[in-house]
Amino acid sequence: MTTTMQRALNDPVMGKTRVSTRAGEQPFSGLVESLVMIDTLCHTWDLARAINASEVLDETAVTIAYAKLADMGNTIRVPGGFKDAIVPMPFADAQTQFLNFTGRPV
Repeated sequence: MTTTMQRALNDPVMGKTRVSTRAGEQPFSGLVESLVMIDTLCHTWDLARAINASEVLDETAVTIAYAKLADMGNTIRVPGGFKDAIVPMPFADAQTQFLNFTGRPV
């Protein structure tokens, strides 16, 4: 079954429609590929931790999300956004680095 978001992204007009975000205007597809994906990963981990479920996130998604966040730098640290980054332990895995960057202690 195709979700509403998938249909919107597949629509040649909707995916390119510009939307207003904290970072300025961008195509709807860009918003989904960045903040929506990042928020989904973060909150998936939050919920898993809260209910004592597996906290392991998809490694590829984490790598992509972390790269996008790193490009945004500290612009994500606004009220209602992300907390200050936590310096990860040496040799931390990609998921830990990603979560620490969002201000989540692991």
